[in-house]
Amino acid sequence: MSCPFTGRRSGRKLLYARASVIKGLSPESILDTYGEERKPVAQHVQHNAELIHNVLFDHSRPLEDRAKDTRDPAWHDECIYGISGLAHSYKGVNWVPDGCKEFDDGPVAGARAPNALLNESPMLTLHDIYRHTKATMLLLPSDDTQIESCKQLVREIQANFGDSIKPVIICSGHLSDISVENHVVNDTDDLQRWYGSSSRGRVYIVRPDLYVGYVSDLDDKLSLQKYLNHWFNCFAEQSFNLGG
Repeated sequence: MSCPFTGRRSGRKLLYARASVIKGLSPESILDTYGEERKPVAQHVQHNAELIHNVLFDHSRPLEDRAKDTRDPAWHDECIYGISGLAHSYKGVNWVPDGCKEFDDGPVAGARAPNALLNESPMLTLHDIYRHTKATMLLLPSDDTQIESCKQLVREIQANFGDSIKPVIICSGHLSDISVENHVVNDTDDLQRWYGSSSRGRVYIVRPDLYVGYVSDLDDKLSLQKYLNHWFNCFAEQSFNLGG
């Protein structure tokens, strides 16, 4: 048993990976991640199908007992979220470098990228920013002291991975010397609610299939460099080296 939502997400994962390899933007090794990431989802779908099958067709159990299962909130939530795909994630199987910092709030690597309201008038949300064919790098500085390093990172990403990644700085004020395509003013608290906060700022990389691929502190340049060199081909002849 499957569903259109599950099949659509499977297609997104495969299509963006294949397109990236065909265009020369990523190494062929990323194609192996399709099976690694989708197998747990397939197992989850099979488990949910068995739960529903047992209610509908397990005639060895009285009908009253099977009907009682459907009134259990845990059974209900597991089946509904599983059918819709809301419970599917790549947590634990999405490749990230060893030693990446884990946070107590905000989405982790492999989780679905939540939406967040950035501006009320005119309305702008994070999912509006994600509407393109590249990966999205969210740069979330904790204060003004990190703005310049964010600007420098934007320039480095554009120079080395411009066809693969769209970097976007999200902060509370307008910035100079940075394109409007790479900067968004945030005037609500919704972003912090869904993506957390850190005294050292955060960087998220959201994949084209709207799952979080990477998250860490803004100053963890080594982990970021390892992640980028693993998933993407650098425009330069040698591996991308932050600050190098």
